[in-house]
Amino acid sequence: MSAKEIHATLYRMHPRIGLTTISRTLDLLYRMGLIYKLDIVDGHTRYEFRSGEKKEHHHLICPKC
Repeated sequence: MSAKEIHATLYRMHPRIGLTTISRTLDLLYRMGLIYKLDIVDGHTRYEFRSGEKKEHHHLICPKC
Protein backbone atom coordinates (compact mmCIF):
# COMPACT_ATOMS: atom_id res chain seq x y z
CA MET A 1 0.00 0.00 0.00
CA SER A 2 1.12 3.55 -0.56
CA ALA A 3 1.17 6.22 2.15
CA LYS A 4 -1.85 7.86 0.47
CA GLU A 5 -3.77 4.57 0.44
CA ILE A 6 -3.01 3.98 4.12
CA HIS A 7 -4.01 7.55 4.94
CA ALA A 8 -7.31 7.20 3.07
CA THR A 9 -8.12 4.03 5.00
CA LEU A 10 -7.19 5.42 8.42
CA TYR A 11 -8.77 8.82 7.78
CA ARG A 12 -12.25 7.27 7.83
CA MET A 13 -11.72 6.12 11.43
CA HIS A 14 -9.40 8.95 12.56
CA PRO A 15 -10.13 12.13 10.55
CA ARG A 16 -7.47 14.15 12.39
CA ILE A 17 -4.60 11.95 11.21
CA GLY A 18 -2.35 13.59 8.63
CA LEU A 19 -0.51 12.20 5.64
CA THR A 20 2.77 13.52 7.08
CA THR A 21 2.25 11.43 10.22
CA ILE A 22 1.65 8.34 8.08
CA SER A 23 4.76 9.01 5.99
CA ARG A 24 6.99 9.56 9.02
CA THR A 25 5.66 6.42 10.71
CA LEU A 26 6.25 4.35 7.56
CA ASP A 27 9.81 5.69 7.37
CA LEU A 28 10.40 4.74 10.99
CA LEU A 29 8.95 1.24 10.51
CA TYR A 30 11.16 0.80 7.43
CA ARG A 31 14.30 1.89 9.31
CA MET A 32 13.38 -0.54 12.09
CA GLY A 33 13.16 -3.37 9.54
CA LEU A 34 9.47 -4.05 10.14
CA ILE A 35 8.24 -3.24 6.64
CA TYR A 36 9.56 -3.37 3.09
CA LYS A 37 9.79 -0.23 1.00
CA LEU A 38 9.14 -0.78 -2.70
CA ASP A 39 10.03 1.97 -5.16
CA ILE A 40 7.77 1.29 -8.12
CA VAL A 41 8.64 2.54 -11.62
CA ASP A 42 5.47 4.65 -11.73
CA GLY A 43 7.12 7.01 -9.23
CA HIS A 44 5.14 5.77 -6.24
CA THR A 45 6.46 4.08 -3.15
CA ARG A 46 4.58 1.17 -1.66
CA TYR A 47 5.05 -0.57 1.67
CA GLU A 48 4.56 -4.17 2.76
CA PHE A 49 4.55 -5.86 6.13
CA ARG A 50 7.74 -7.83 6.66
CA SER A 51 6.95 -11.26 8.09
CA GLY A 52 9.58 -13.40 9.75
CA GLU A 53 9.66 -15.73 6.77
CA LYS A 54 12.12 -15.13 3.95
CA LYS A 55 9.93 -15.76 0.94
CA GLU A 56 10.90 -14.17 -2.33
CA HIS A 57 8.02 -12.91 -4.40
CA HIS A 58 7.57 -10.66 -7.39
CA HIS A 59 5.42 -7.66 -8.23
CA LEU A 60 3.97 -7.29 -11.69
CA ILE A 61 2.92 -3.87 -12.94
CA CYS A 62 0.75 -3.34 -15.98
CA PRO A 63 2.31 -0.52 -18.05
CA LYS A 64 -1.03 0.21 -19.73
CA CYS A 65 -3.25 0.84 -16.72
